[in-house]
Amino acid sequence: MLDWFSQASLFELFALVTGLGAVILLIRQNIWTWAVGVLYATVSLWVFYNDQLYGQLLLHLFYVGMNLYGWW
Repeated sequence: MLDWFSQASLFELFALVTGLGAVILLIRQNIWTWAVGVLYATVSLWVFYNDQLYGQLLLHLFYVGMNLYGWW
């Protein structure tokens, strides 16, 4: 696991932190979970595009839309 942290890009680490933050805010039923979720899913789009994981990219496109809808 420590090996992954040494090889992870800043985008991957940022996506990890914002994803965990969105879950914590969701558990606390905080309205900011939607904004953090949009941020997480958007950064994840970039990460999955660079890693050529197009199925995950499409799934996170859906997550961006659902988070925007939830925030609205």
